[in-house]
Amino acid sequence: MENIVVAATAFRRALEKCYVSIGGEFMEFPSYACGPTSELLGVYLKDKGLGNFEYYSAEVFGGNHAWLQKGNIVVDITADQFPQINDSVIVSKNSQWHQSLNSENKGEYDFREDTGSITEDEIAYKIILKTIEQST
Repeated sequence: MENIVVAATAFRRALEKCYVSIGGEFMEFPSYACGPTSELLGVYLKDKGLGNFEYYSAEVFGGNHAWLQKGNIVVDITADQFPQINDSVIVSKNSQWHQSLNSENKGEYDFREDTGSITEDEIAYKIILKTIEQST
């Protein structure tokens, strides 16, 4: 699980540095960016050989929130947009906060399987990867 923590933390730190240049849904990161962040983080964790993660979502305070899970391991790098969450990176077995939500498993997502054209996700992913590389 430590490798997941390291990878998720690197991804979060990169997004903190580059979210403005990505723009779009990331403009108020971590707020309102949980969906695209979770989708791209799932691809990154898979690319790092850490397994396939499923995208979960739930209604939270009149809006929606998204995160990743693999079995009972929760990975969430945007939960700190909510006032009761202090951690910017959550990697936890059986997270009580996430378990308290009425969540729906949306399955795995990989933007590379959608189309042959360049997508906003692909552009954002490349920016994040470049930022991670520059930080190491």
